[in-house]
Amino acid sequence: MKNNNTKNVIRNNNKPKGTYFNGSLHILHNNKLSDFEVRLFFSILSDSDDFKFNVLTYANRFGKTTKTIGRAINNLENEGYIIQTQKTNRKNVWDYVISEYGDLKQTNSKVEVQTELITIDINNESKEVIVDITKDEIIESEQANESDSLFDWMNYQPKPIISKQEQFKIDEQERLSKQNNRILN
Repeated sequence: MKNNNTKNVIRNNNKPKGTYFNGSLHILHNNKLSDFEVRLFFSILSDSDDFKFNVLTYANRFGKTTKTIGRAINNLENEGYIIQTQKTNRKNVWDYVISEYGDLKQTNSKVEVQTELITIDINNESKEVIVDITKDEIIESEQANESDSLFDWMNYQPKPIISKQEQFKIDEQERLSKQNNRILN
């Protein structure tokens, strides 16, 4: 039988440090970031093997000013990808925390949060999940679905917030069920 595979992938398993990284697609799907901010963040992640963040290094690498890099870092911080805190004993020296998932966003006390208890079905098993939803998320959902009726918007059901362990279990169950379906077929 002939192999009908049209996809060829060439991978280098001996990757030099700082040239490759495995990252989440989450940042690629974030429309609030500019292309440059995404490229800068990928560059920061690829340097994370021996991470010493220096604004001047990235300004020289991309041919940008330090102000442009600073604005990009501030936007990445606003989106929850980076937290920067100034060291108290030295001027212009910062500590950084980086997350490729954008889960470092600082919660603002002015944000109205509504807590809801919803039921979801996972593999024919009902599970109750507590979900926090903000007014901004409802507005974003409304803008994304402008064609939806007012009734649909009023019945907006947010995606449940689940832990990484629970998401891993769900992904693993889906993978196993797909594998079983392939075996049966």
